[in-house]
Amino acid sequence: MRLLAIISICAFSQYFRLATSLSILVSTTDSWVDKNVRYLYPALIEAGHEVLFVGSLNSKLVEDYRKELFKKSVAAEAKDFSVLPNEGGAFGHLKDSHQKYHLQIRKQNTLSRGAKKVISEKASKEYELEFERQKSKLVSERAYGQDPLNPNFWYVNGSPLEALSIAFNVILPKHRVDFKPDLVLLGPNEGLHLSHENPLENAQIAFTDLSSFTDELEAMRLLAQAKNYPVISVSTEDADHVYYEDEAYFHVEQASYGKMFKRNVISQNIKFVNMRILDLITKVVPQMRKGQALNVNFPSMNKNQQESTCVTKGNSGPEFKQMTSLSSQQPSLGHIFVVPEYDVEDGLVHLASTYSYKASKENPQLQKISSFEVSRLQHLLSVSGKEANPQNIVEVEKYSENVARNEVLENNEEFKALQRCEIAISISNIVSENENGFGEGSIPELK
Repeated sequence: MRLLAIISICAFSQYFRLATSLSILVSTTDSWVDKNVRYLYPALIEAGHEVLFVGSLNSKLVEDYRKELFKKSVAAEAKDFSVLPNEGGAFGHLKDSHQKYHLQIRKQNTLSRGAKKVISEKASKEYELEFERQKSKLVSERAYGQDPLNPNFWYVNGSPLEALSIAFNVILPKHRVDFKPDLVLLGPNEGLHLSHENPLENAQIAFTDLSSFTDELEAMRLLAQAKNYPVISVSTEDADHVYYEDEAYFHVEQASYGKMFKRNVISQNIKFVNMRILDLITKVVPQMRKGQALNVNFPSMNKNQQESTCVTKGNSGPEFKQMTSLSSQQPSLGHIFVVPEYDVEDGLVHLASTYSYKASKENPQLQKISSFEVSRLQHLLSVSGKEANPQNIVEVEKYSENVARNEVLENNEEFKALQRCEIAISISNIVSENENGFGEGSIPELK
């Protein structure tokens, strides 16, 4: 399918423009040491972008344990995650033994050698001393901190949604005031996160509470949109849960991107997904509005015939396929999003407050509104003789509460695209797009 750009010159000033180098904030629903995000980083760096990652210290494997220990947050409720298993976070990455081992590998890969191909003892000691000096300057707290092996990777001892919120509320304003994101990139995440849209029937107002979402990636996307950033969320059907320092799959701690990968399916898939992401950043991001989002899902690739029929070879492989925009009736008085804001207090992540944002056809970007404005909208319904009931005020149901219905009404096209070995790409607008911005059939052609 040919994907066309329908963007007028007069409207282009409203769009986010691509500079030669972008500042990209990356996060994920997986852990901060997942292979996908760790190897996307050098691909983006070598393409000339500035990258900062903020993600959850632990992986999905401890998520059920977390939920057993901690119930849904309320305002000012602190969470102490120090009792969690996996000392050092996912894969024990922050353990001293792991850090020292991988530092030694890096030293062997980067330091020059003498005539006998041996690193001098002096050079080795100076390298280690410099590493310790730099490490002493890094943030290392119970709630959040940096990776000594790559200070541009920040962990947050909380959920993925909390990690992204802490990035906006704590890490950027307090520690990286110089970093102004041009784009928020969520992923690549392991496991599909298919697009969804809820029919609002005859509702006049719709409410969505991000903290109640089952699909945390959707909540993260909406949080970034509420902050008025263009967003790309990327997910892969393949879910391998591999540590980026796993020497069975990678040449770890190499200085250049091209030297990092061994010959295996996992490395092959990472390189292909990264290549397609760079295509999106180059060709599509320049024409995205602030607050607009793309949701991208990759099919399973390069597995045995029972698992996948999709094959890649070099630049050849699955191509992007734009999904039909779903058009549901929009609430006449707008759509209200309840957004949690997390902070750090006494070394713990806690829910500081919640804010309400409103979007409508007239103003598709989220605008913060007061609790008084929410009450006013409810009052307008009551004085017009319309009760505040599910026909007039809809609380949007959580994703996957009715899986069968979601698949039939919303995801069927994406499922079929993935089965055809296509990369499903969907525009995720807060509300239906007006004449400005790209909407149905208007993502620029990708070749």
